[in-house]
Amino acid sequence: MTAPAPGGDRLATLLTLPLRVGTLAAVVLVAIGFVLSWLGPPEPAVKAHTPLVETILSGGAAAVTSIGLLLLTLVPLGVAVGAVIGFWGSGERRYLVGSAVVAGLLVASLLVSLLLLAPST
Repeated sequence: MTAPAPGGDRLATLLTLPLRVGTLAAVVLVAIGFVLSWLGPPEPAVKAHTPLVETILSGGAAAVTSIGLLLLTLVPLGVAVGAVIGFWGSGERRYLVGSAVVAGLLVASLLVSLLLLAPST
């Protein structure tokens, strides 16, 4: 049996914590939004092309559900950032670069989607 690599537990924590916390929080928020929409007063329907920011700012059950879904989409970014921090501390430069590229691509795709779905004025 081999001994765990130094810092392996820290890296495992940095990779699994965003997955556990983010996924659990997202599921709870989506469930709360569902229950609110089911039990609460009827709300106007949210159109499919409504920007996320407008949906969140409108309040109500759709806003809670949207925040949960947004959080769920940010979970991979949290894992990538955790990987960057972990590989930085462990000295694994090759994996650090790969994780940084993935994190950069996730941030870039988020920014592009925010720009493309921004409300027109």
